[in-house]
Order: sequence, then C-alpha cells, then structure tokens
Amino acid sequence: MANMKQYARKNIKTSTFLEQALKHIKEMRVYLIQLKDHVRNLKLS
Repeated sequence: MANMKQYARKNIKTSTFLEQALKHIKEMRVYLIQLKDHVRNLKLS
C-alpha cells in the first residue's frame, strides 16, 4: 500500500514536470518563430 502511494506521488511529480516542459517548449517555439521573423526583417532592410 505504501508502495502504491510512493508510486502515485512519483507519477504526479513526473506529470507536472512534463507539463512544465511542454509549456517551456511551446514558449521556445514562439520565441524561435519571432527570432526567425526578426532575422528575416534584418536581411530585408
């Protein structure tokens, strides 16, 4: 029983970590897209 609780706690930590990671990846993607646009604008000007 204690083992199950530990397992569940571990899973909760892992899932929150994954959610955080996904959030960061999405933010990075947005950042990279903006960066790409910025570079394109620099080349044009």
